[in-house]
Amino acid sequence: MLNIYHILSLFLTYINPAPVIKQPDISQINTLFHVSVADFNNGTINSQYGVHLIDKALMNNVATRIFVFKNTKETIISFEGTGLENNEYNNAVVKMNEILKLGFIPPSYEQALDYTRKYIKDHPKEDIWLTGISAGGSQAEYVSQNTGKPGMSFAGTGIPIINPFIHPTNFWCFVNNHDPVGTFAMDTENRLGSLQINHYGQVIYLNNLERTGPTYNIIYSSIKHNGNFLYNHMPEQYEQALYNKYGKKIILDKN
Repeated sequence: MLNIYHILSLFLTYINPAPVIKQPDISQINTLFHVSVADFNNGTINSQYGVHLIDKALMNNVATRIFVFKNTKETIISFEGTGLENNEYNNAVVKMNEILKLGFIPPSYEQALDYTRKYIKDHPKEDIWLTGISAGGSQAEYVSQNTGKPGMSFAGTGIPIINPFIHPTNFWCFVNNHDPVGTFAMDTENRLGSLQINHYGQVIYLNNLERTGPTYNIIYSSIKHNGNFLYNHMPEQYEQALYNKYGKKIILDKN
């Protein structure tokens, strides 16, 4: 049954439809995805991706860990997502996620924005891109919303949107159809997740599976993958889904 939030969402979509998705460069998808995953390894990344780490800011207590990479063309600012380890950083991220679900901006997102704004001010001539996976992807969406910088998020939950009438064409949100985290936002087609958050950017689904809600995805993954309801949220599954969609330009990291 439709409620007032669903009706409002449908109305806004009708009077201000999202533009036709501009397809991003595949080589850029490959680079930004592997940069976002490298955050889990303290910024260590294989040289085959053509980037190198130049800076990092680790603020564990407020769940902000930022890594800055460069290649011959641009600077990439990447925000670390949530790992599986029980440590100070991941525990803080979980608390920040609970704030986000209520429709409020967590302090960690403001920290990420402050860092990025300072970097932009100090490096006005650099071509800067943003990225992140999981909670890091949502941080990248938030920073892009407030700076206008281009980027890509992978498996992000989405964020409270400042203006639902704005449809950015320089930010892409990649979602695995059976990922309960990526499909949590209201703007995914199921609209059965949070009523407080949406993806900032153009959502690109990574497979042809039926687009289902987060509750179904949790049950589906738990049954099919031995209780691991986050199976389709894992970086390995996103890497394979990207490869399946875009082909050999997406490098499968076998290390």
